[in-house]
Amino acid sequence: AVTVAAIEPRSAQRGENVVITGTDMTTVSSVKVGNVEATIAGTTDTSVEITIPEGAAIGASTVTIVNTGGTFTSSTENLAFYVIKT
Repeated sequence: AVTVAAIEPRSAQRGENVVITGTDMTTVSSVKVGNVEATIAGTTDTSVEITIPEGAAIGASTVTIVNTGGTFTSSTENLAFYVIKT
């Protein structure tokens, strides 16, 4: 299953890229910011790079990652991520 160690940067604007690091990232099939599907720019075994979707809500957001081993959802307390205005 996916584990997440960090989301860098911790805030980004819509259309910007963010790198999520952890383990078991090679088989990631989808990433959502809040409830909106993000574009996956690339994956390695230890990271997945995503583009923040245009429809993502401004403010604190969860990040949900799905791979062959299951689903991981960050909380706003643990690995808080923020979508910021342009």
